Amino acid sequence: MAAITSHFNPDGSAPDEILTFYNDQDAQLGFELVAAGSTDVVTYSSAKDSTKGFIRNPSQLAVVHYNRLTRVYAVTADTTENPIVLISPGFKDMQLHTESKYGSLAACGDDASQAWLYFLQGNPMTIIEYDLRNQVSNTLNIPNVLDGTALAACYDKQGGNRYLICQSHSASPNLLRVQGGGADPVENSDIAAPNTPIAVCANPTRSQIQIYFKNNADNHVHRISWAPSGGYSDSKKIGEAEMDPFTTISATASPDGSKVHVFYVYQENDQTRALAHVTDSWYDISEKVVSEEDGKTC
Repeated sequence: MAAITSHFNPDGSAPDEILTFYNDQDAQLGFELVAAGSTDVVTYSSAKDSTKGFIRNPSQLAVVHYNRLTRVYAVTADTTENPIVLISPGFKDMQLHTESKYGSLAACGDDASQAWLYFLQGNPMTIIEYDLRNQVSNTLNIPNVLDGTALAACYDKQGGNRYLICQSHSASPNLLRVQGGGADPVENSDIAAPNTPIAVCANPTRSQIQIYFKNNADNHVHRISWAPSGGYSDSKKIGEAEMDPFTTISATASPDGSKVHVFYVYQENDQTRALAHVTDSWYDISEKVVSEEDGKTC
């Protein structure tokens, strides 16, 4: 799987650069420094369904900036135990193990001293939250989680909340927003493809998140926005190119809260696959007006 993860460069001297990591054509960790102002092909060197190597395929990559380091985590194919490892900078076996088929993995943090990993374990599968600072695992008792669901996580700095997005068994709504011990169905997400890739990011300047997934009807990336003050938006298509059937999605917010930068693989033609960079705007919560006459959202 073309696993992708991204994070704005925390180096203050290069605030407009995005650190973009991906599972490359040799199933090693690929890296590109992407200018925020560019929207084009990032690379043609990404894993496809038959790729075998150090990084498990299929799987997800996860990135988080924690204790002054930008850290990338992966699921390795080196053993049958499916270990989760720190793959950059350096290498460290995290002594954590996930399930043997999907390699779902996500991370989030406050860009300072707190960070968490999320992965799947067990049969039936459950979601594990691992606190990197305290080195403690916690099982999230979320009902109706789809076996092998993709995972995506973000941290809302304004509200001090972390959010996890996963897919449910039920047909409608299709995605779940997990906060603390509870799960809220994501409205308007019943259009998501089965086993859809998922990405999510939080606005750095206000309490709002945007969720990205694959639309089952048109195979494009679609986005739903949510805020505590405004609920869920309608779904909107992002980008012009159809998603490659073997891609994940990554989304990262610009530090000033103006844009979201989305990465996914698409097929330029029958022979060529490309990892692309697309920019998205933040949904304007004020567009979702509540009618004083009948109290219904319009």
